[in-house]
Amino acid sequence: MDLSHRRRVIIDTDAKNEADDQFAIVHALLSPSLDVRGLISAHFGTSRSDRSMEESREEIDLLLHLMGLEQNVTVANGAASGITDERT
Repeated sequence: MDLSHRRRVIIDTDAKNEADDQFAIVHALLSPSLDVRGLISAHFGTSRSDRSMEESREEIDLLLHLMGLEQNVTVANGAASGITDERT
């Protein structure tokens, strides 16, 4: 495949919320048509955890470690909570 046709993507994910995100992250990282420029850990609310964004970050870090890619992919923390109201 011609690598010049790869799509550059950033993945924003609440990786610890449901198991589909782990699959999507691995699929994207292994895809020859995607150039994953970074992963952002997202929060998934406070109904199950007060640190959901941090838990998503830990899950992303675990996946990258298991794949041996922890030094190859940029990871950033997203917002720790949702926007407080419509005016914010």
